[in-house]
Amino acid sequence: MDDKEKVIALYNYIAEVSKSFKDTKINFTEEKWFSFFDDIPKHENIIFDYKNLDNSYFENEENRLLEIKKPTFLKPLFLDENLLKWLEGDWKDYKSTLTIKEEIVTEEDKEDISKIINISSEIKEKIEKELEKREVWVKEQILIEEVRTFFDTLYIKYLELNKDSETLELVIGNGIVSIKNKNVYYPILLKKVKIDFDAKNNVLILVDPLTNENFSTTLYTNFLNEIDDINLTHVFELEEEIKEKDLHPLNKKEIDDFFRKFIHRLSSNGYFIDDEEMLNIKEEDILIEDKPLIFIRKKDTGIVKAIESIVDRIEKYGEIPNQLLELVGIINNKEDSKKNNSIENIKEEEILFVKDTNREQVDIAKQIEINDAVVVQGPPGTGKTHTIANLLGHFLAQGKNVLITSHTKKALRVLKEKIPKNIQGLCISILDDDNSDMRKSVESISEKMGHFTSDNLKKEVEELENIRINEYNDLKDINKKMYIIKHRESQAIVFNGESFSIQDIGTFLRNNPKILEKIPGKISDLVPCPITNEEFRFLSNEYKEIIDKDEEKEITLGLNELADYLDEEAFKNLIDSKKVSENEFKEIIKGTDFIYKNKYLLINDKELVDLEKFKENYSGDFIPKELKKNIEKWKIEAAIAGLTNGGNRINWQNFIEEIKRTYKYSSDMTPKLFKKKINFSDLSLANAKQLVQDLKNAFDNPGFLLNLNLKKAKNNIGDKVTLNGELIKDTSECTLILEYLDLLIQEKELKESWKELIEKNEGISVDSLDGNLLDYAFETLKDIEYFLNWTHSEKDNLLKNIEKIGINKENLFDDTDISIEKIKNILTSVKDIEKIIEVSNKALNLAKKNEEYSSYLKNIDKITKKNSILDNELKNSIENEDTEKYSLYLEKLKNILIKENSYNKRKEILSKISKVAFDWYEALRNGTVEPIEDVYEIWKWKQLSQELEKLEKEPYEKLEKKALEKVKNIRKATLELVEKKSWYHVLHFIEKKENLLVSQALRGWEQTIQKIGKGTGKNAPLYRKQAKEKMATCQKAVPAWIMPMNKVIDTLNPAENKFDIIIIDEASQSDLSSLILLYMAKKVIIVGDDKQVSPLDVGTSTEKINTLRTKYIERKITNDDLYGLNSSLYSVASTTYQPLMLKEHFRCVPEIIAYSNKTSYNFKIKPLRESSSSILKPAVINYKVPGIRDDKRKINIVEAKTIVALIKACLELKEYAESSFGVISLLGDEQVELIQKLIIEKIDTIDIEKHNILCGNPSHFQGDERDVMFLTMVDSNSGEGPLRMMTDGTEAARKKRYNVAASRAKDQMWVINSLDANNDLKTGDIRKEFLEYINNPKDFILTEEIEKNSESIFEEEVVKYLVSEGYHIKQQWEVGAYRIDMVALFQDKKIAIECDGEKWHSTEEQIKQDMERQSILERCGWEFIRIRGSKYFKNPESTMKDVIDELNKKGIYPEKMESENYLIKEEELLNKVKTKAFEILQSWNNSTEISIDTQIEVSKTKSINIPISEEIENEVIKEKLVKEDVQEINFKDATKEKIEVKNNHNINEKDIFKFLDDENIKYIDHRIFSGLLWVMYDEDKKEMIENFFKKNNYNYFLEKRGTLLTSGKAAWRIKNL
Repeated sequence: MDDKEKVIALYNYIAEVSKSFKDTKINFTEEKWFSFFDDIPKHENIIFDYKNLDNSYFENEENRLLEIKKPTFLKPLFLDENLLKWLEGDWKDYKSTLTIKEEIVTEEDKEDISKIINISSEIKEKIEKELEKREVWVKEQILIEEVRTFFDTLYIKYLELNKDSETLELVIGNGIVSIKNKNVYYPILLKKVKIDFDAKNNVLILVDPLTNENFSTTLYTNFLNEIDDINLTHVFELEEEIKEKDLHPLNKKEIDDFFRKFIHRLSSNGYFIDDEEMLNIKEEDILIEDKPLIFIRKKDTGIVKAIESIVDRIEKYGEIPNQLLELVGIINNKEDSKKNNSIENIKEEEILFVKDTNREQVDIAKQIEINDAVVVQGPPGTGKTHTIANLLGHFLAQGKNVLITSHTKKALRVLKEKIPKNIQGLCISILDDDNSDMRKSVESISEKMGHFTSDNLKKEVEELENIRINEYNDLKDINKKMYIIKHRESQAIVFNGESFSIQDIGTFLRNNPKILEKIPGKISDLVPCPITNEEFRFLSNEYKEIIDKDEEKEITLGLNELADYLDEEAFKNLIDSKKVSENEFKEIIKGTDFIYKNKYLLINDKELVDLEKFKENYSGDFIPKELKKNIEKWKIEAAIAGLTNGGNRINWQNFIEEIKRTYKYSSDMTPKLFKKKINFSDLSLANAKQLVQDLKNAFDNPGFLLNLNLKKAKNNIGDKVTLNGELIKDTSECTLILEYLDLLIQEKELKESWKELIEKNEGISVDSLDGNLLDYAFETLKDIEYFLNWTHSEKDNLLKNIEKIGINKENLFDDTDISIEKIKNILTSVKDIEKIIEVSNKALNLAKKNEEYSSYLKNIDKITKKNSILDNELKNSIENEDTEKYSLYLEKLKNILIKENSYNKRKEILSKISKVAFDWYEALRNGTVEPIEDVYEIWKWKQLSQELEKLEKEPYEKLEKKALEKVKNIRKATLELVEKKSWYHVLHFIEKKENLLVSQALRGWEQTIQKIGKGTGKNAPLYRKQAKEKMATCQKAVPAWIMPMNKVIDTLNPAENKFDIIIIDEASQSDLSSLILLYMAKKVIIVGDDKQVSPLDVGTSTEKINTLRTKYIERKITNDDLYGLNSSLYSVASTTYQPLMLKEHFRCVPEIIAYSNKTSYNFKIKPLRESSSSILKPAVINYKVPGIRDDKRKINIVEAKTIVALIKACLELKEYAESSFGVISLLGDEQVELIQKLIIEKIDTIDIEKHNILCGNPSHFQGDERDVMFLTMVDSNSGEGPLRMMTDGTEAARKKRYNVAASRAKDQMWVINSLDANNDLKTGDIRKEFLEYINNPKDFILTEEIEKNSESIFEEEVVKYLVSEGYHIKQQWEVGAYRIDMVALFQDKKIAIECDGEKWHSTEEQIKQDMERQSILERCGWEFIRIRGSKYFKNPESTMKDVIDELNKKGIYPEKMESENYLIKEEELLNKVKTKAFEILQSWNNSTEISIDTQIEVSKTKSINIPISEEIENEVIKEKLVKEDVQEINFKDATKEKIEVKNNHNINEKDIFKFLDDENIKYIDHRIFSGLLWVMYDEDKKEMIENFFKKNNYNYFLEKRGTLLTSGKAAWRIKNL
């Protein structure tokens, strides 16, 4: 099986699997939801008149088909109390049935006697009148309830469609075909519509897009495919009519005729119901009716069709991307060593990321450069969208076209917002059927075309690249300096081979403060002492004895060195050679207009040659030998002909072919004609050829009997044509002569061509060649071809070379826009160029000599002192070119220098000092000399003092700020560079000639859109059609597409559209059909996570799939057994490519991600957020309720109502004002539907939209996140013993769902459950493990206690100081993969403290990692205080005072200042929410209104009580007992079990407090605030206390460190008491 067949086999398998998923409904009542238009309530809050739509409705771009505003119920009517008491029932409840009492019992005020009073006729009559009014009110209320119910239903469908937009669509249908005996009932005309929600006005809108092709009316007949005795072929012809008329299912004027036409073509037994009497209809008859409806159905994916087109293309062209070949097991021949080498060559600065980045993202960018595919594992919250946005910007800057896709649109929704604003126009984001983004993109590109060209942008790109590289280099320098400082802080200072610790230096200098005064000022760093003790004595004593003041005065001005001057002979040679060069240049330009001026060669005052460039680039003769010959006119003509592909070029090309053909023919004939002489007397070539041809024919056909044909031919030819003087004997001689005659004809034609093309254009004449034309023509062939192709192959190179050596083309050639004239100018100017080069060489030689002279004069001028007579005389002799005077003064200089030795010795010593200690040099030069016994010792301590001072004065923090500034500059430059480069590539593409249609479409589309205007004109439909056609062409200019996979298949033809790179997000959710994407990509990045939800296989037979696998791919492709129903693109790709893992977690606080990190990722995830980054405390909440799972359905009403109450409570608190909310059911979708309906019933839709409240299962949330999540476990245990074990599931499916569910919350996660982990669940049950985590989330956080924390004395001293000052310090604090020296804590605040000067962090790699670590942690919100060893050891007290000031500024104070109410504060928010939720539930329980939307069977006479967690209920009950003096609270009929539980708790409470009091054990009862009881630790009674806890099943934990509440003393914490 070859490569192609393997890939085709895989695609055929996927197609068949996709077909098996397809479920064609024949009855729309089986679809997810439907509603007939006639069933929609009629109310003033509903605008809906589908039966009276006029033409104006169908002419707009889109219309509102239906609008519904949720009405409020009317207030109850007023009724006097005296009348109200005579009524049985609730007057205010419109659902209540009221009856009039005939008598009532009343009590007298004064006497304790009851009386029976009968109703009077007057009162009865009044009540009956009021009841009549109430009946009108009731009817209105019922209608309002019906409208509200319809609104809620439609809103739920709006949410469902948004949640499952990839698989579901909303359509209006009409023309329902029914076949009673086949259960067929389905509309034929379908048109997609959409629901919009105006949250501000609480209005739902059914939008009918009329011009968007995604919403066009379609003829749907799939439901009829299996019906016999019908004619679908004739029906299909009606599809064109739908397109032509733009038929709408609600256009009453046209659809009736269409329905008749359809049904009559479909079957002879077909009837349109409006035309027939229903009495005559038979069961087998096929009916169609005009009965519009709206319904939700599954989308047709189009996968099978896409695969068929791909397979067809592979079979035809064999195009298969490498990654697809590797996937099926075809070995790629690329060498891994090359990959390894090339990845090292990719510099990080070449990767253009516009956002914060990390090592993993850089690795992805590098890997995709050298591989065809990269697989990325992206655990929850690890910045996949951020990574993709970075990669997209990088790829656009490279000029690549990119597709980013995903199984769902959730992961793609925010992607475009993360892309730099100025290149968003290059990205089309199509997440649903709205194509407006495509229009925006085309507008953006069209606008850009009007303002920029690729050439403009290219220049800007080059400038930005230079700026960015400079910034990068600056940052490297700064980082290097930072590294040096950190390195030096951690190292001893080495001077002159001796090592000194920072601590020793600081101690010595503190004890000897005056030693530094002997050498004033600053000295150079770490250089040895510049002078010896002997030299110091010479300066201070000996010099004054050698030279007195008068002698020094003579040479004070200073003498120049002899070496500064040329000797006499050299100076004479310089002057002589300069004069020779001047004469030579004058000679060569004699009689020309050439001038040499300012490094330019000019002609007629125009710059002709830039001699600097000439000097730099001229390396010899570059003019081709063909151009050095005489350029005749025919050569110029040939060059002009070669300019285009027109007739002249064709003539020359034919001429070339004619020469070649004739020459070859002549060569072939030469051996044949050897010793042959052919004579044809005076005959013309044509006559001779005819006679010979007739003779040859006669030889072949001499005649039937007497050879009459042959005789006749011989008579005709006679001896007119002879071979070697004899008559022609046979056919072969005829053939030879004919070939010879053909040669003569060809030579004749060649002569004519030569005359026309060469001879007429000053070329050599035919006659002058003495019959050697053919040989000469063949020799000239190369010149002909050269000049014919010269324009395209040689001209630009010649001009480039001319320009390269500095010749100005504009001033060399005559200015003309005519290409022909340009060519003539160039070719006729070749000789001029040679002359120019010769002149330029001479000019250069002259320039060189002048430069030598000027340079020498300039050097002398520099060293000439104003007051020196000798210097000035020498300078004048050079200026006057006087060699004799020059020799005289040079000799004088030699004599004076001999007297200068002693002066120079002093100067030399001072010079050495001045280079390294200028201030000391100044003091010595002026005679101020401090006595020094040992100059070396003093110099050493001066050096060491400076090193210490330098470390202190060049603070690391300043460099950090500079580095941050550079990073910002680089980010800014990168952003601009990405924008410019991206637009450059797009405009460059559009400007190419082959893309002219795209350019025209872009410009034309804009004009067409202007014509459409408001879209109401009579030509608007035509303009829209034209705009649509142009849009299809415009799309080719867009380099980046963002769309879910279903839109990829709908919008792009997978077989035809190819992308440089495709990025597939959430690939672990994408089933095997997504392998289509691999065919569309040159390279692919697959992002997913095999620990999260995989594709589901609900409703499909595994046996059937196995049969298909055996048939198509078994033993044909690698790992064929892994291509199952639960297989994802990620899992399949991971078998071929090793995934790169994103490890840094940005989404959740550590407590929330801890569960997933431990159970699914083995602690590989590195959480970077701190708990203190969220104000919502605690992060994880175990919220127990006494709920009961329904026996028949997977619902738990108590959990459902509790969640909705909790959300409603959160919405009332300011802490949740900006929070988004989500709800996940861990057990099926029935609970999801229940909660969704409750949310809509109990929470305002405005709040639902504002807080983005979504309810779903884990797969609905994959790729999504919320600030706060509520998880419902649904399960409960009503029986004896634990529940049946629930494992991780097949292929860990359940574990994956739990992983997704537990990692969606950013700040807070509530788990509402009805289970006791200890009693209801077995060990190994996934629910038990999850509840254990919820109960103690911090136990799941990976920590490592380090006993010996200090890594150095320096760090130990700092910790001891801070602790002694009362600060709470934790050493070696772990943050993800990183460790911090120490962290200062106060309440929920943390500050990192780092000690710079540790030998443990002294290598280059360690220091670089340290710097990178700080950068990443600061990005995640950490603040750092760095303590420098150089500063600390010099002055410890001052340094630590600064540290404490900094800590206090940042809100970190000593522990003693922490409020004991801090823990109370932490629990305060939780208790607020719980209390509010309890009150909300109580209000619902006490309400008489029962929702009809929840579809829960509820007794009409009883209401359901929803209990809350025990602790909060107890608190609220106690409050009510006190405030209302209520003796008994009835919690209705659902509290029996709960009362028993409460009684048990009361027993436990009495037991534990009696035990503690009896044993004299101290405790803190904090249950009312935090739900906790703290039992103080007692070492002697530890065993007894813990045995008691275990015996009574208390949930306890020993806090060894204690808390603020226990004053830091150890205590047991008891929860849920």
